[in-house]
Amino acid sequence: MAQDDFLPLILLFLFGGFAVLSALLKTRARVKAFLSIAFMLMEGFAGVALMATALPTSGSLEAASRMGVIVALLVALSSTVHLVKVRERNRAREASEGKRLHASIKYGIGRSTSAPGGVPVELDGPAEPDALAIPSDANAPDDANSPDAADSPPEGTSS
Repeated sequence: MAQDDFLPLILLFLFGGFAVLSALLKTRARVKAFLSIAFMLMEGFAGVALMATALPTSGSLEAASRMGVIVALLVALSSTVHLVKVRERNRAREASEGKRLHASIKYGIGRSTSAPGGVPVELDGPAEPDALAIPSDANAPDDANSPDAADSPPEGTSS
């Protein structure tokens, strides 16, 4: 093996390590699509194979270069498929988040939707302020101890 082949072989070895690292990082996204998992595994194994091929004792620069091109194509294809699957999952999560936000506004946060026995309970609509508790007369007396307030019942109630 010529001395001029060592630098390209080192670079190919490092690229193989990059492919393996890329495949490992894609597992953290927890994408469960079969196509994405298949490409991720192929990318990882191809990276290991490139690292083995790029060793100075295992072959020629030509074989390692061909393997490097194959690994580059697999990394590009795997990354594209992974990106598409992650975007699909994020869109579904955003749509679900909108529904959850609507439900939290409609039913309130922290309210249980089931009785203690696990039986679902139909919740009422959103909690609205009581219209009777809000005085509608702007000229109503502010002091509850005034003689006018003691003589008459509050507005909207019957005696």
